[in-house]
Amino acid sequence: MTVRVQGAGMQSYDPPEGKPRKGRKTLMQYVEIPGLSIELFQDDSGEIVLTQSPLLQSAMWTVSQADALKEIPEGVDLGHSALVKIDIAKKITIPEPLSGVHQSTAATFRLTVPSGLDAKTIPASDMQTVKQITPQQVEVTLRPLRPKSLAKKENNVPNPQDIDPSHRPDRKDAPELASSTYITSADAQVQKLAKEAAPIDASAVEIALGCERQVQQWVSRKTMSSNLATAAEVARSKEGDCTEHAVLLAAMLRARGVPARVAVGLVYWDRYQAFAGHAWTEAYIGDRWIPLDATLAQGGIGAGHIKLSDSTMADGAPNLLLSAMTTWRLLNDGTAELISISRQ
Repeated sequence: MTVRVQGAGMQSYDPPEGKPRKGRKTLMQYVEIPGLSIELFQDDSGEIVLTQSPLLQSAMWTVSQADALKEIPEGVDLGHSALVKIDIAKKITIPEPLSGVHQSTAATFRLTVPSGLDAKTIPASDMQTVKQITPQQVEVTLRPLRPKSLAKKENNVPNPQDIDPSHRPDRKDAPELASSTYITSADAQVQKLAKEAAPIDASAVEIALGCERQVQQWVSRKTMSSNLATAAEVARSKEGDCTEHAVLLAAMLRARGVPARVAVGLVYWDRYQAFAGHAWTEAYIGDRWIPLDATLAQGGIGAGHIKLSDSTMADGAPNLLLSAMTTWRLLNDGTAELISISRQ
């Protein structure tokens, strides 16, 4: 990814407390993503005191340890503020319809963003259909396709769309099979874990399910201390959140010869009956991309994941950052409503 860095001289900024101050401003622009820039302010000592992004409407301050450890004021919950609460349509009469959303056979959600939401920004697939309702509203219908359903068909599932041979994710030089900075499938520890996840003669489905279980068990310290670690780092630290689970699973799948990529979107969180930002993995099996979620490890995913985009995580690929931006817009301004749900 190309980043342009430009000095903007001395400019004023407003600290969390106190009067406006002046600092040396530096502007970082991401060429491949129009409108995305990072603004840095340095104080007289050269320390970066403020990092902000106008597009993402986010700001991070450098403060003292004492200030950083202060209790968050009562009534403020940073986690809750980043959730999309889900309302239930009046026509739904099933008791507690959201309780089994991850095990349901189909579910339709209506997403609303006041500033506008284009159905084209949400990808359609065998498992996800998207319909524009108004310029601000989109309906997404989710129908699970789990790995075990492919096993019954001996992995021979035709793709409804023709795939250009030069773009097939299972060709030898495909980025979905290559080791990269984050998806370090060539790492010795990653390969060791992948080998242990399923027998040497296992099918692609067995490898996918085995690796999903292995990652969920291996990452024993569920933390958000890392922004985005490499698969090799996760294989050794055994810690991380959904992104660490996703990159490690993708790397292990590639190490076993199964094309893989990382998906980004929203996941239903039963504890709060809301959607939250999430990352998971997709494996290319039987000419279809099959979702896996090592954070939950339920043998694939149900109707509780709304995919917004995916990325091969190849070096320099901007897709994951673009996906995060789309997710952030929904989390910041969006609302969701369950329109219909079908259970097994």
